[in-house]
Amino acid sequence: MGIRRLRSLSGRKKAVTAQRRDVIIQGLRITSRRTMPLYRRIVRDRNYAAQLVQAVQALSLERVETIIRMEVPGAMVSVGAGFDACLDFDNGDREFCVGIFRPGERIHTAQIRLVSRIMLPLLRKMANSRQFTAKVTDTIIRRQPAALLRLVRSAVNPARVIATPIDDFGFVCVVKLPSGARYNFVVTILL
Repeated sequence: MGIRRLRSLSGRKKAVTAQRRDVIIQGLRITSRRTMPLYRRIVRDRNYAAQLVQAVQALSLERVETIIRMEVPGAMVSVGAGFDACLDFDNGDREFCVGIFRPGERIHTAQIRLVSRIMLPLLRKMANSRQFTAKVTDTIIRRQPAALLRLVRSAVNPARVIATPIDDFGFVCVVKLPSGARYNFVVTILL
């Protein structure tokens, strides 16, 4: 098994095994494939999206779980300034999440539908292209937000994604809507 030496943001070297890289690629692809129905339903069904927004605004974890699990059976869910759907791999050793958040602001039905429409092509491309997902994974591991932004923009409307910060838990696509509202489309990787 190959080991690559990479520099973290702090300048420390850390080893990333080829096996761990493959785990991330596989997890991103499966999670993208399994969560696409949720985001397609949000785009297609205004009533579904409105129910989800109402449950999120009420901070009703049970209602949000019920609504999300209609499209992503078995998903774990979190609620706060938005929502996400998480998939558990290897009995909790690996968890991947995809969600929409708007820190400090209320989410709105029309806006989460637009964010979903904008970001669906990214999920589709990660689900269908191992090569693309490998490139995304490499930019995350190397902490190259500019390269990640170029990759994301190659899959979605480039005018709408304005930044892609990376941290120890995955990455965020900052989506700027025509109204000026900003949402975070968050992809979480917990290993």
